[in-house]
Amino acid sequence: MKTKIILMMVSLLWFLFPSYAKSAEFVMGVEDISYLPYYSVDNGEYNGYSRTLLDAFARDKGHHITYLPLPVERLFHSLLNGSIDFKYPDNQEWRRELKANADIHYSEPVAHFTDGVMVAPKRLQDPIDSFRRIGTIRGFTPWTLLDRVNSGKVVISENNSISGLLRQVIASRVDGAYINIAVARYQLKDILGQKDALIFDKNLPSTNAAYLVSTIKHPDILLELNAWMEKNKSFVSDLQKKFDIE
Repeated sequence: MKTKIILMMVSLLWFLFPSYAKSAEFVMGVEDISYLPYYSVDNGEYNGYSRTLLDAFARDKGHHITYLPLPVERLFHSLLNGSIDFKYPDNQEWRRELKANADIHYSEPVAHFTDGVMVAPKRLQDPIDSFRRIGTIRGFTPWTLLDRVNSGKVVISENNSISGLLRQVIASRVDGAYINIAVARYQLKDILGQKDALIFDKNLPSTNAAYLVSTIKHPDILLELNAWMEKNKSFVSDLQKKFDIE
């Protein structure tokens, strides 16, 4: 009898105080790379724009998020095998073949981004046919250049570090760098101290997309996140300005 009463009281709490009842601890898998201003892992600590926003959401809703840095490829598998609650960043278009049979839910955009070609000022507005060697970060696919790569018109040169890639362009060892534009700006200004050494050429192929949070286990929390971002638009906008990712 006592057990039944306890169960009835718990059910009533869930009904009367859903936000309280849903407060919980979650593990969010994140990319173990330095990708400021969006995110970075330093000595195991996750930081940057993304953490600031997600922590603010969790704090307001009474949740606690533990960030688990993982290699990019392992992060996908961790989402699919259920060893993490959420994956960030993610996008419906990423690794579609790997996620084809999974029931994955996605949030609204946590941040928008542009991937494009950074070039030396002297090469600004050069025709695409003059670009023979384009640099990228190892493991990242320059989707908008794939046709030219597959036809042999462009050769991709991979680099393990963002600063190393940008230095290659500055030294004219590659014609341009296909990279996240906000990340390139951050590296040029705050790491290399050469703010104006490279410029985003809007006339070359580029991609506009968004970073989302994904989950298999907790679509209800993503609905909470969506509603919170909508309610706190001015906070999100100010945060994006602060981190220079508009």
